[in-house]
Amino acid sequence: MGQPTLKLRLSRAVVIHLICQTSGVSPMITLEMKQLDQPHGRFHQHRPGSPVATKALGRSLAGILLLLAWLGAGCVSPVQGLYPAPPGQTPKTVYVLHRGLHTGIILRTADIPPGLWPEHKAFPHAQYLEVGWGDSQAYRFAWNTHIVLRALFCSQASVLLIHGFTGPVTDEYAGIAREIIAVQLSPEGYARLCAYIQNAYALDPQGRPIPLAGESRRENFFLATGHYSLLNNCNNWIARALRTAGCPIAPRRCLLPGVLMVETRRFGRVIWSYGRSGNATAEESPTRPVPPRVAVLPRELRLPYPALPHLLNRGDRRENNSPERKATALTLCQW
Repeated sequence: MGQPTLKLRLSRAVVIHLICQTSGVSPMITLEMKQLDQPHGRFHQHRPGSPVATKALGRSLAGILLLLAWLGAGCVSPVQGLYPAPPGQTPKTVYVLHRGLHTGIILRTADIPPGLWPEHKAFPHAQYLEVGWGDSQAYRFAWNTHIVLRALFCSQASVLLIHGFTGPVTDEYAGIAREIIAVQLSPEGYARLCAYIQNAYALDPQGRPIPLAGESRRENFFLATGHYSLLNNCNNWIARALRTAGCPIAPRRCLLPGVLMVETRRFGRVIWSYGRSGNATAEESPTRPVPPRVAVLPRELRLPYPALPHLLNRGDRRENNSPERKATALTLCQW
C-alpha cells in the first residue's frame, strides 16, 4: 500500500492575496481585476492588448515571479569575515531604498575608500549617492507596453542610475520611499560593494564612463554592464550588491522588491516605512515636514488608463473622476 498523499488546493483569492503580500500590489485592485477577469464566475477571454488582458498579463508575471522566489527559498549564511563587522572595526552604513517596483542602494561618499569607484568624483558636492541598475529604455523614459515587454524579455542594454544629494536620507525620500532600511557593513564589505558598483560601468575605449540622456535633470545615467531581464532585474542587482558585501541574502530569490525588502529586514534596521520614521538615528531622521508620498523620484510618467496602473501599489494612483481620467498622469517607479 503506497504512502498517503496530501493534496492542497488554494483558491484563486488566496493565491492572489499571497502574490499581493509579496509583490506589494494592492489587494483591492487585484480583487477588482479578478472580478473583471471572470464575470459571472465563468472563464472569459479578452482580446490581446485590451486593458483587462494587460491586467491579466501583469497578474501572471507577478505569479511567475512569486513561484520562482518560493522555489529559491532557504536560509543563507553571511560571508565569514565580511559580515558582520569584526570587533574593533567601525561599521559603514548603506541604505536600501524601496520606491515601489524599483529599488536602489545609497552610499555615503565620505566612506568610499581611495582608489575605488573613481566615477563617484563626478559628484563632488554630494554627501550621498543613490545607485540603481535597470533596462536602458524602461529606466530612462516613460513607460508603454512595448518598452516594458522589451525590457523584460528582450533588453537591448542596461544602465546605472546615480543620484547625488546632501542632507538626511529620510528628507530626500520622505515623500517618495515606501521603505528605507539601513544596513551596517564591515569596512572590507563596503570596499567590495564599491568595487561591485565600479565594475558595473561600461567604459569607452579611453576608459571613461558613457553618460546617457534621461528625462530628468536630477537623474544621471551611464551605460552599464550586465543583461537586464525578467529574471535579472534591479532587485536581483541590489541583492547581489549586498551579498558581495557579505550579507546573508540570496540574490536569485529577490525577483520582487517586496522579497528584497523582507530579506533585508532580517539583517537591517528600518528607518522609514510608509510615511513614518522608524528606528532612525538623529542624523537619519527627517528635519522638515513630510510631504504626501508619491511613487518615484523625480519622473512623472503618463500612461493610458487603465493598462499598467494595476501593477502599481496602493496609493500610487491619483484618483480622478474627470473626463481626462483615461489619460491620468501617474507617477511610477521603474524596475
